[in-house]
Amino acid sequence: MVRTVVTAEDHLERRVFTPYDKLFAPGKAGEVVIGTAESISDSEVTLDDGRKLRYDWLVLASGTKWEGPLDIPFTESEAGAWLDAWRSKISEARDIVIGGGGAIGIGMYSSPTFVECN
Repeated sequence: MVRTVVTAEDHLERRVFTPYDKLFAPGKAGEVVIGTAESISDSEVTLDDGRKLRYDWLVLASGTKWEGPLDIPFTESEAGAWLDAWRSKISEARDIVIGGGGAIGIGMYSSPTFVECN
C-alpha cells in the first residue's frame, strides 16, 4: 500500500482494492455490512445509522486508522483523486523527512521516487 501512495508506476491501485461482493464463496451465506458500531450486546450490534445486526458469533475487525499519505479514502473513486494529490505533493517536494525506521518508513524511503529526493 505504501508504494501505491508514492508512485503511479505499475498502477498498483487497480489491484489493492478488494471488492466486498467477492468475499464469500458462491452459494455460501454471508453479507458484508459497512458501518460504525455504536453499541454491542450479547447478540446484537447497533450501528450509528440505527441498523441493528443480530449475530451468533461476532468477529470484531477494528482495522487501522492512518494519518497523512496513508489515510486513503474508503471508496475507489475518492481514492484515485486522493492518490493523485499525494503523489503530486511527493514528486514536487525538494526535501522529505521520514521519521522512524519501521516498515512504513522503510517502504516509503525505498520507493524510486524518494531516491531522487534529498
